[in-house]
Amino acid sequence: MEGKPSKEKMSSDKSKECIWGEEVIKRYIDVADQESHDNPRMHLGLVLGLLGESLRNCTFKNGSESCRVHPLVFQKSGSGKESAFGVAENIANLVDDQLNKDTTFDFHSVDNITSGNLAGTQVNGKNKRGVAEQHDILALREAKDLFTHHEVRSRMRILMDGEEVTREMREGTITTESTCTIMGTVPPREISADKVSDLVSEGTLARPLYFYSEIDLHDTTEIIGQILTETSTDGQRENSISSEKQKELTQRICRTLVEVTEHYADGVDFEIALSQETLESAIREQIEEELERHPEEVKMIVQPMLTRYTIHALRIACIMAALDECSHTVGEEHLDQAMTYWRQSFYGMLDYFNRRQDEISGVNKQAMRRERDKARSKLDLLVEILRTPRIRQTRAADELRVSPETIRGYAKELEEQGAIEVQKTGNSARYIPVDNSRNSDVTDFM
Repeated sequence: MEGKPSKEKMSSDKSKECIWGEEVIKRYIDVADQESHDNPRMHLGLVLGLLGESLRNCTFKNGSESCRVHPLVFQKSGSGKESAFGVAENIANLVDDQLNKDTTFDFHSVDNITSGNLAGTQVNGKNKRGVAEQHDILALREAKDLFTHHEVRSRMRILMDGEEVTREMREGTITTESTCTIMGTVPPREISADKVSDLVSEGTLARPLYFYSEIDLHDTTEIIGQILTETSTDGQRENSISSEKQKELTQRICRTLVEVTEHYADGVDFEIALSQETLESAIREQIEEELERHPEEVKMIVQPMLTRYTIHALRIACIMAALDECSHTVGEEHLDQAMTYWRQSFYGMLDYFNRRQDEISGVNKQAMRRERDKARSKLDLLVEILRTPRIRQTRAADELRVSPETIRGYAKELEEQGAIEVQKTGNSARYIPVDNSRNSDVTDFM
């Protein structure tokens, strides 16, 4: 496979207007900082999202992994999030205007996400496409719906994985295919500790790439000071650039995104030209080294997410290869560049969970106690059934001093596990032990 486009293509006038390599990311942050001060992590997340969308049809690992990046920013309200999204939207719109007619770069903001508007619905008997299929970039400026509604986040996980989403409707099945990049932001404390625990275990929090910033009162007053400085007649903020320079950089960033989007429009499966030793030292060792700095509680919380974070590192490396004048091969230099940005996400994610470890650990311990109590109660029921074959549901409830509803729940699980049979007569039920050797050790069913 050809590693880079032809010299003729790269020497075009349009290509000369581009910015390549890490300069793209640095200049984007410079431009975005003029509108949303001191938000480098959020700007980094959004520009990686834009770059990943330019590679929407590209994959790596023999086509098994998409190159799209779905940034999720944990940051307080009033910290410049809206302005940061505004920069990303403006650049996306400019790119969309410059692309050829067959390619789009559509940016769409959603305030309230539902299963219907995400994956599609039916109106007057006709299928209506969901926003994930209608648009290229989906901005959830307040992404709490992603975490509160089980059906929404289930479909969101599927979309982030680049797979089809199906929705059964009265008049038939709706199928959504999406190459949409999802960007979201949510206040750090918006998600309760018990919800965080659930989101980690089910895999929802493993899909996005995190960017976490804890903004305290000191940070806020600093931002206020910067705004007042640039507003005054005699002041200029340290990182400010002229409007002319800002316009020039914006145009060149857009030209790069246009060039990359059009070059990879038909898709490429990036070659990861790296040895196992290189990958181990660059990614695995850094994960293990950083985890050592955190308590066991944090390690336990993030463990289900570590595989995905390895994939995130390679995903960013593909982006850096694309910024190497549209290379199709990921080399060591691309991985080195990627790790600089990956660390900002990984360290921030660990910091977030470190700050909430007591809450989440408390929730997890409560859940473990509930599961332990449930197992014990289920065991008690099985013992009672073995002691009194064909015991009635009502008697079992009386003997164990729990409600018939609770008994029915435990009995259903025991039936599914093959420990008992349930004989129903109207509203009544009898529980019969299954005659097999497994009943000699009832703990097998726990």
